[in-house]
Amino acid sequence: MVEHRSAIQLVCNSDIQHFGPGERALLSVSVAFDPSLLDILGSLLNGGTLVIMPPEVAEPAAIARHVEKHKITALVTTTGVFHVLVEDHLDQLGSLRQMNVGGEVLSPSHA
Repeated sequence: MVEHRSAIQLVCNSDIQHFGPGERALLSVSVAFDPSLLDILGSLLNGGTLVIMPPEVAEPAAIARHVEKHKITALVTTTGVFHVLVEDHLDQLGSLRQMNVGGEVLSPSHA
């Protein structure tokens, strides 16, 4: 359970990620995954844009297509997906300015 005040503190005046009118976040993770709060609340409470992945499987190729198509600037994803994005779809990630990656150890060479 995440309390409301904790969620608000996460996305208002936070140094974890920049949120604001110029940012476009892609919601590609399940809303049951607590880092989805960065995308949802961070965008909506700070004047940013939230782009929601359609109900297709959020696999790396689809995520890369959406990043490129919608000029996504902020992405929250798992380490495994990040590694595949960097290996196979780096050319489609040019609009990204910030990423939050977690769940496993991040490969230094991918970072």
